[in-house]
Parts: sequence; structure tokens; C-alpha cells
Amino acid sequence: MIGGRQQIRIHLSFHSFGRVVVWPWAHTSAGVPDVDDRAALAAIGNEMARLASYRGMQSHALYPTDGDQIDWMYGAHRIFSYTVELADRKYPPDEMIGTETARAMPAVMHALDRAACPWDAV
Repeated sequence: MIGGRQQIRIHLSFHSFGRVVVWPWAHTSAGVPDVDDRAALAAIGNEMARLASYRGMQSHALYPTDGDQIDWMYGAHRIFSYTVELADRKYPPDEMIGTETARAMPAVMHALDRAACPWDAV
């Protein structure tokens, strides 16, 4: 923090199954309360998904979870947080790592490009 203000704007978490990009909330189907944040979260997440040929959605739509990292990052710190679910299987073989990370890299770069001001995505 600098001057009491959070400096991290975007957080990414990588998991291994589903070829989807998800964002808060995971614990409820309700969107995040701030309408500008909700629109920016969706715009960035959907563009990340498009760039990787994935699907994008609010996390709860994939399956509801409690105590999810992306919910905590956004809820506690207002950090725009995304989980990128790589691969088309739960336990991808080592040989898929290069292909799957290359496929996701444009999505990662898009998130990094939006980190300075996520609301510009809308």
C-alpha cells in the first residue's frame, strides 16, 4: 500500500481444468456490488477468455464455492481477480504445459495491459 491505497489492481490464479476464465463472486450468483467494477471485471474476463479461446463467466456460474481466493482478493482489497482454468482435463500431462501456457498467454497479457486502470476496459 502507498498512502493507504492498494496498488495491486489485477490478480491471476492458474488452475488445471476447464479452459475458462472466472471472476468474483464464487460464493453467490449476485454480481459484485459496484456496477463499474462488475462491468470491468466481466469485460476483462470475457476478453481474456476470447483471446485464449476459453469461456468467460462469473465464478459462481461454473460452480459455487466458499472461501475462494478471487472473492477474498476482490472483497477484502478490491483487486480485480481472475482464475484461469487451463487445459481440457484435470490432470494434464507434462507435454501439455507448453501448449496450454502459450494458449493462455494472450489472455495474461491482456490482463496485464489493463492493470493500470481496469475500468478502461469498459
